[in-house]
Amino acid sequence: LFILGIFTRHANSIGAMAGAVAGAVMLYVAKEYSPMHFFLYSAVGVTGCVISGYIVSVCTGGAGKPVDGLTVYTMREK
Repeated sequence: LFILGIFTRHANSIGAMAGAVAGAVMLYVAKEYSPMHFFLYSAVGVTGCVISGYIVSVCTGGAGKPVDGLTVYTMREK
């Protein structure tokens, strides 16, 4: 969720919750149905959370509030 919020301008609460749930579901499916190494589970969870959270955020209207200074794209140099 931190990566979704810091590296995108369109993240919102609906997308964050959907991303968290989708990431958890993807982790469960990966654990139960694939013979992958233990260290790859975190990559599956993070990738699933960020991609699904971003897609849901964009589809639900993106960030409704100004995000100046809250993402890496809107930080101002002082």
